[in-house]
Amino acid sequence: LWLTAEILKTLAEKPWAVSLMPDSLKKNLMGAASSVMKRTADPAYVGNTAENWFWAQVLMAQGAVAFGEAQINEQVTEVVTLAEANVEKADVSRWSNQELMEIFNLLAKAHPENVIDGKVYKALRESSRLVISGNQAGFPGKPIFNGLFYIDETITSAQFLNTFAKLKGSKDLARPLAIGLVNATASRWYIDRTLVWVQIALESFESNYESEAVNGSSALRWDVAQKTEEVRWQSAQQTETFVTPWKTSEENLRVTHSGKGHPWVSLVSLQAVPLEAPKAQGLQNEKSLRNVTRDDGTFQVGDVVEVTLQINASGMLRHVQMLDPIPAGSNILGEAYGTYTSGQKTYSGYQLSMEFVPQGASVVKYQFQLNSPGQFKLPPTHAEGVYLPSVFGDTPNATLTVK
Repeated sequence: LWLTAEILKTLAEKPWAVSLMPDSLKKNLMGAASSVMKRTADPAYVGNTAENWFWAQVLMAQGAVAFGEAQINEQVTEVVTLAEANVEKADVSRWSNQELMEIFNLLAKAHPENVIDGKVYKALRESSRLVISGNQAGFPGKPIFNGLFYIDETITSAQFLNTFAKLKGSKDLARPLAIGLVNATASRWYIDRTLVWVQIALESFESNYESEAVNGSSALRWDVAQKTEEVRWQSAQQTETFVTPWKTSEENLRVTHSGKGHPWVSLVSLQAVPLEAPKAQGLQNEKSLRNVTRDDGTFQVGDVVEVTLQINASGMLRHVQMLDPIPAGSNILGEAYGTYTSGQKTYSGYQLSMEFVPQGASVVKYQFQLNSPGQFKLPPTHAEGVYLPSVFGDTPNATLTVK
């Protein structure tokens, strides 16, 4: 049900795609949407409570408008009326960001002229929900996932910007939202659904606020480094990357543009910052070491060390990658054992791939041998959902002294 509703919601943003559908597929999707909105679908796919049905109807109604069929539109109108009644009597401050977003998106399709003055929009704009920091904005929060179902703060922010841009809201908010999305997805691998919503949102932003094509040239000058670069714009998809070291405590970058349009500049500062405490969203790592060779609390060259890794997932995940570092010069003995699918041994650590991680705790163990003396300051143990960078866990490793 959720996946069908998500497909329809995406189609509603690109209605031309409906005309390319085979008639049989279109008929089946219309039937699925109608059965949910009329509450005739099998409860096994929806749930047994009135709340289950309400949110299922809201999800399906957003996408059902893509069909443009009179009968379907009548059913959508009924769901809108139900949603408005629920908003009127409910304490919407108790709703999650995504629940508010679903209602906001639905009401914006039905009544775009007054939705920004409504109760739901005001709840979304509360500072505890929509955070504006510097020149970027977005909805913070932790991802919610279980199997195919997945929602994160990037999707929520993208859906809000998409609707807000179509309503022609203030650019003073739209631009920080767009910057936040660009920064959130830069050099990160997300699932297709996240990337689709980010693309839809940025296209809406461009068409409503910055539709003028970029041309001409832009110059970048670093004052302290006395370095200058120039970009000559050939296409809207063009990107250029420049790297320069920061050798002083301050550096001034001056950017000038000669031409039309609004090119964007992103600044990234790269520096090594030690992790002092565990950091996690959806995945929590616990790690322990046991010296198999001796039990006096010391580590010496030649000792065999057993590593126990425990991953606690807040929901079921289909693919997880984990990298656990080992001291330089050590070698991993044999294969790991426990809940994992495959492993890759390297001189820097053990990379473990897990095709399925259930909700709750999963344990993996492996052993390595110490071959070099010294004090080893290891990077954190890192676990991350594949294509789900918002689902991760980092655990700092204590300095290991080998005599």
